[in-house]
Amino acid sequence: MGFLLVDELIVNVEFLRTSAGLVARVASDANGKREYRSLNANSLIDMVIDDLREEVESLPPR
Repeated sequence: MGFLLVDELIVNVEFLRTSAGLVARVASDANGKREYRSLNANSLIDMVIDDLREEVESLPPR
């Protein structure tokens, strides 16, 4: 039995450094565009991970 692999973009994440601190921009079909800001990289990454975990867990099974 073989598997059919289909590439599908689920989410796009950008990390930026600005004069005001760090920014993460997350965009997906399911939840649209959102932005997170922090002065601390670990905190910013944790916010993005939590967001993505919730989104992936809510995806319908294939």
